[in-house]
Amino acid sequence: MKVINMTAKGEGMFLLPPAPHLCQTCAVAHEPDAPHNAQSLFYQTKFNMENGRAPTWLDALDHCPEPVKTAWRSTLIAMGVDVDGGKITPERRS
Repeated sequence: MKVINMTAKGEGMFLLPPAPHLCQTCAVAHEPDAPHNAQSLFYQTKFNMENGRAPTWLDALDHCPEPVKTAWRSTLIAMGVDVDGGKITPERRS
């Protein structure tokens, strides 16, 4: 079992790996060509520890084939998510 160990500002932070049957990047069960779950707390924490910033849907889609990226992007935008603005949840509508 590999424990992710990152230190920030002198504080230690540890993240245990997901169960073996789950995606090791986002801790969610999905097909290899499907996006990581940008709303997964595990994914958000791991990504932030590795990259120093919060992930976006564009990050979660990065490894996907172009047709998958296009379909997900269209669906997220239709749901009110500002994908290009880095949002991971729909904007509130009045």
